[in-house]
Amino acid sequence: MAFGLHSPLKAAGKTLFLLVVVYALGAPVLAPLRPEVIDRPLSAFHQAVNDAVLDPGWGLDTIKRALLDGRAYLQRQLDMFGG
Repeated sequence: MAFGLHSPLKAAGKTLFLLVVVYALGAPVLAPLRPEVIDRPLSAFHQAVNDAVLDPGWGLDTIKRALLDGRAYLQRQLDMFGG
């Protein structure tokens, strides 16, 4: 198997496609069609994705805050050790 530049992107695309399919299968409207064994995991995954995407406390602000906190922490460490 030859690995080229397109290989990681192809793998990411397949993974994204699989996630979209699993998310769609977890939709509440499809619950009567799912076997009981996979109903709970698919429903839980669907709800977890919804919570992560729709939660107002998560998003770019959280990433920005983490980066700024990390920079402040690094500055404190440098100041503490005389850097």
